[in-house]
Amino acid sequence: MDIWRCLVRDLLIGILKIQAGKARFLVQTTIIVVLSELSGWVLGLGSMSSIAISYGENGSVFCGLKSDGSHLVTCYGSNSAIIYETPSQFAFTGLTAGNGFVCGLLMDSNQPYCWGSSGFIQMGVPQPMTNGSEYLEISAGDHHLCGLRKPLMGRRRNFSLVDCWGYNMTLNHVFDGQIQSISAGSEFNCGLFSQNRSVFCWGDETSSRVISLIPQEMRFQKIAAGGFHVCGILEGVNFSVFCWGRSLDLE
Repeated sequence: MDIWRCLVRDLLIGILKIQAGKARFLVQTTIIVVLSELSGWVLGLGSMSSIAISYGENGSVFCGLKSDGSHLVTCYGSNSAIIYETPSQFAFTGLTAGNGFVCGLLMDSNQPYCWGSSGFIQMGVPQPMTNGSEYLEISAGDHHLCGLRKPLMGRRRNFSLVDCWGYNMTLNHVFDGQIQSISAGSEFNCGLFSQNRSVFCWGDETSSRVISLIPQEMRFQKIAAGGFHVCGILEGVNFSVFCWGRSLDLE
């Protein structure tokens, strides 16, 4: 594990030295492939994780949950709006980040809490928020945030609720099927169904075609979205990775 942590450290240092826009495209897919050996420690920059990297014209910021079990967050970087507003006394289950902002899933309320600056997402607890809503996972794109609610009970147990806030995304979604996880690209979000392991996406695909190109017959263990693409680890094929959409350097 010490070797892997060194690799993570070096990778993160490299990310913060790359221009923010380029980092969004090139690094996100690398995370899920290279760091899958970390047993869930890091899944993807478009997914909720123990770390998150914000980017944008005001600079990059790396935030991570402390490893002492406190679940408190620490942030480093050049975006003063994020650094000065970091809620150092709040405990989080996980983190995600977008263009100029960071969000965490609060341990006490299971609701998202965001800090930094965004013209499309209200900082603090995003609004509108349905009373009593609790979330399993959150994922941030460039200018949006989506949250997967805790499973429903009774007759609606086979439905999943996903709430989104931000640019062209503010809506409460009801999906037919239980969702295992969600992951965000720049202008879209994707989910992985628990039972049939298929992928679905929603949002703006003008720049990516990620919705049109979804591999309908493929089944996945995990997925992670990049800026304009999605990659997933296939089931039963020696952990092969399949990607679709558009990327600067990947086919």
